[in-house]
Amino acid sequence: DGALYTSDMVTMIYCSIKGDSDYFRVPETVKIICKHTFFLCDRFKTIELPSSLEKMENNPFSGCSKLSIINNSSSYFIKDDVIYNGFKTAVVGTLNKINSDSLEILEGVKTINRNSFWNCKGIKKIIFPSSLVDIGYNPFVGCSNIHFESKTPYFKVIDDVLYNKDCSKIICYPAWKAKGNVNIPDTVITLERGAFSGCDQMESINLHNVNIINKSCFTNCNSLKTLYCSD
Repeated sequence: DGALYTSDMVTMIYCSIKGDSDYFRVPETVKIICKHTFFLCDRFKTIELPSSLEKMENNPFSGCSKLSIINNSSSYFIKDDVIYNGFKTAVVGTLNKINSDSLEILEGVKTINRNSFWNCKGIKKIIFPSSLVDIGYNPFVGCSNIHFESKTPYFKVIDDVLYNKDCSKIICYPAWKAKGNVNIPDTVITLERGAFSGCDQMESINLHNVNIINKSCFTNCNSLKTLYCSD
């Protein structure tokens, strides 16, 4: 059915974007779904997860804009289109069809996995719980209208920009805010992966004390002409 598995049918590796069916049931033998397995499989409206499922790697459903999940696995919990692990301590991914004026991540969540909110344009505001201690890379790429509120001491929101606790790293600079010339605060040393991704109205940026620029930091910054770097 256009899907690639390991020979023992325990691990699902890939599903083709081509096909006519809008429903897919992952076989009951599958224990692991690999990262990006269903990436851009936009034909699917429903995917059913088996009770045998124990592990999903990095946001396997990214790019599926119409998708709903039927979950039969005790290893995962889904609420408000956000996929959590069964212990509700980590965000594994978010369904792209999510539409929320104010999304509050469950208290008890310690980790937001990398790419978790990729291209979730329907989220206007996300609220981090006091329990949150870690956010993986590329967390909010494509969330062009996003606003943040933080209840955790590990992350700060200053002038709508998301930083780590000592403001030495920018996690996300929202596209709606990055217009014209942008100045980075002197405290910032590191730009996280995808920190300015999609900031297509930013024309110039002064990096001041930045000395670490991670991958894909300025992807789709189509108006960016000048970067000022310190010695």
